[in-house]
Amino acid sequence: MYIATQGPTPATITDFWQMVWQENVMEIVMLTNLMEKKKKKCAQYWPAEHRSCRYGSFSVTNKTAVVRPDYIASTFLVTKTTEERLVRHFHFTSWPDHGVPSAPALVNFWRLVKQADTEGRPLVVHCSAGVGRTGTYIALDHLMDEADSDNKVNVFLCVGKMREARMNMVQTVSQYEFVHDVVLEAIRSRGTCYTLAEFEKEFGQEATFTEPQDTKLRKQFLLLQDVTSRVAEEATSTSLLPENTSENRSPNILPGSKTRLHLSIPVHQRKDYINAVVLSSVLRPSNLIVTKTPLPDTVVDFWRLVYDHDCRTVICLDDSKKVKNVYPKENQNFKRGPFTIAHASEEPSREMYTQRRFTVVYKGCERPVDVFSLKCLNMMSQPASLLELVNSVHMVITSADHKVLVHCHDGASVSVVFCSVLNIISRLRLDGDVDIFLTIRELQRVRPQFMQSFEYYQLCYNMVKEYSRAASIYANM
Repeated sequence: MYIATQGPTPATITDFWQMVWQENVMEIVMLTNLMEKKKKKCAQYWPAEHRSCRYGSFSVTNKTAVVRPDYIASTFLVTKTTEERLVRHFHFTSWPDHGVPSAPALVNFWRLVKQADTEGRPLVVHCSAGVGRTGTYIALDHLMDEADSDNKVNVFLCVGKMREARMNMVQTVSQYEFVHDVVLEAIRSRGTCYTLAEFEKEFGQEATFTEPQDTKLRKQFLLLQDVTSRVAEEATSTSLLPENTSENRSPNILPGSKTRLHLSIPVHQRKDYINAVVLSSVLRPSNLIVTKTPLPDTVVDFWRLVYDHDCRTVICLDDSKKVKNVYPKENQNFKRGPFTIAHASEEPSREMYTQRRFTVVYKGCERPVDVFSLKCLNMMSQPASLLELVNSVHMVITSADHKVLVHCHDGASVSVVFCSVLNIISRLRLDGDVDIFLTIRELQRVRPQFMQSFEYYQLCYNMVKEYSRAASIYANM
């Protein structure tokens, strides 16, 4: 059972909580931000984390709030006189105004909500007006129940029935189309989300896969290839301009115009273009930047990218000689355009990677940049060594709010493995579950060329096994 409603206004906040209490609601799904494009969409009807507020005869305490790039999951303690109830609040934060969100991101959010047990009580769903996004989410939830019970779905009938109860549910053509896309995404990714205990039961901790396990992974990988869509030519129009084509190492790996990064520091005879895209980490949106190892005449653009976008950590996944032009040697420095880059220090060498600190000077201002460099690409097939590097970068992401730049030869083939594994392991550490298929699907939205090798896809599963083995060893010490 669903309660579809508009987002509360300052005058109706008390009424909203009265409805929640009266209908014995345990879960609230919110699909709008408070402000979008400087326009108020919804009043904040809950207190900040660890704070309490009174709304009429109700006291609401925000006990916990888990913040992720696409959502905030909170637990409220609602009190009326002497009676107390816990209410879970799921706030999806990445639905764009006048658009539709990422299908993998919404499926991931929907699964989170689905995990909570409502005990047959109604689910409150609201956006701003309570029809467009609200109808889209309810359609996803209802149709997936229909898929599980009947092994078929009827989007047209579902939306029609909702509109009999509340007009304009699923308000726009793009939302109606998106219902089809997101339901298909949810169906394709059924059975890919595991807790660590479930993963261990399904795949074990052994370094090899059984034949049924291998078959299962191959089906998932082939599905990834089938659902991956190329970035449309019009979406990469900037990359295809004559003055930019020479800066792309591969004509098949191009940034979309909406996801590419721009360079702003002026350099003589250089443009704002660089073949680089921005991705989300598990903790923050737009936290990872992926680019190719620069060509000899684009090294200055690489350092413009580092400085413009405040990249204090760089992951070098390229063991070729081309990297020698990017970083100065020990105790040396060089100039690239308006930048002076100096080697500052080096940590004791690890088995898989080196860690060096460089100082980047621009107009008298210094910035430290830590560079983790892979010693050999063959090490990408060694889960224990790769996990050591991933753990180091995870610590950086969780302790500092700045961007991490990842580069490999073409800006896709090796970078995808690292970014995928980083997000997979970070999610395991933070949330205790893993969805390798959906994690990669989300990255492919920005860089469709991600994950072209079955061996790399299998490596992602092996990394979870390695994490599980390491956790078991630590627990038994």
